[in-house]
Amino acid sequence: MQINTARQAWHDCTDPQVRGGLAGLAERQRLGTAVQTSRRGPGAERVVHATLAGWVQSAIDQLPAHVRIFGDFMYSARQTLEIQGLAENLVFAKVFAGAGRITPAKRARACAVIKGVMVRYRYMHQGGYQANPDPLADAEAFRAWLLSRYGVAIDSRNWTREWNALIDSTFAACEALDKQALNSLTIYLNKMNKVA
Repeated sequence: MQINTARQAWHDCTDPQVRGGLAGLAERQRLGTAVQTSRRGPGAERVVHATLAGWVQSAIDQLPAHVRIFGDFMYSARQTLEIQGLAENLVFAKVFAGAGRITPAKRARACAVIKGVMVRYRYMHQGGYQANPDPLADAEAFRAWLLSRYGVAIDSRNWTREWNALIDSTFAACEALDKQALNSLTIYLNKMNKVA
């Protein structure tokens, strides 16, 4: 496990790095017979990884629930639909708290836009702060992606007036939650590095 950055530590502590019991099953099945194998015990590398991962997971568990959920959405090696849904609900609540009245039809389209922005934000920040360019910065490409991914057609007329504020506030909400998660973990990791 590497403790270079909070992002990497978050990811690595949720990555078990073990060859599961079913990993060799496909190989045996391909051979068409049972094969005698040797069992390996936990080596020093796995034990060190498990120890460091436990310390980092302990620090993550001390974060407020909403911050931990967003951090798991961004950096966990174990992505689940449940975590994704909870993170989306957090961002929806933050973004819609500042919005005025909105019709149900526009709210449905806005939810798809918010989900799309969250996908863009996560892609852009995997591997480091703004490590990747925004793949859907072009409005036309983003609208086409929303249609193919969520089946939501958004009219290109008045795009800037109707959707740019929502997109900007979604990026801002993601950034605020991301900073909360990473700053707290960075403080803990700096303490760990001083002790080591």
